[in-house]
Amino acid sequence: NVQNPRKKSKSDKSKRPHPRPTRPPHRTPTRPPSQPTRPPQPKPTFPPHPQPPPSNPFPPSGGGGGDVCQRPVTIQVLQFSAIPPAVLVFPSDPNVQDMGTRYIYNSDLRDPNSLDELMGSRCNGICTRTQPRLESGGSVLQRGGGHCSFTYTIHDGTSTFTLEASGTVFDSVGGTLAITGGTNDAIGAFGQVELSPVNLNSDGSFEPEDGDFFLDPLFYFAEFSMFVPC
Repeated sequence: NVQNPRKKSKSDKSKRPHPRPTRPPHRTPTRPPSQPTRPPQPKPTFPPHPQPPPSNPFPPSGGGGGDVCQRPVTIQVLQFSAIPPAVLVFPSDPNVQDMGTRYIYNSDLRDPNSLDELMGSRCNGICTRTQPRLESGGSVLQRGGGHCSFTYTIHDGTSTFTLEASGTVFDSVGGTLAITGGTNDAIGAFGQVELSPVNLNSDGSFEPEDGDFFLDPLFYFAEFSMFVPC
């Protein structure tokens, strides 16, 4: 029997491969573009609190420091020299010109014109010799000197106030003491005291004392130049 070549048996159909389903091409999932890395941000800086400008500790000439009213005051008085005997560093040593010797002051103040006592006004303090006086053949090789601290109590007729002054002094020339404080109407006062050693002549006039600052003069002429609150 001749079979039709076009006719296939059932067995042939079962052997024919089935077509595979086509898959879409594999797509690599895309990630969203990463955000660019931000550089580190500097910490915010805040300007410092504004500081007030430094105040001028020296008011302009004529008095006054900024908004503070200051008025110039000048006082001239006489104060007595040291009260003898001096306080010695070595009590057995009679030489009162040794360095370290202390001199005590405690007396009333006087009017330089009339020499009358200024009621309610006094000077209290102490001086310490820091430099001995050296002489040879009537010539002064070295002037003596020391450091003084005084408290001046001054009554101006209506009120009483005190002034603190200290500084260095020397034979013949005296010294300039700085006013470092005051009380009552003199709170906030500043200035200086020119201290000059003098003696009294028979005619009532004064002459400078050229000898030892602590031992030879009778008086010190004290001139206060200061500013006090208005």
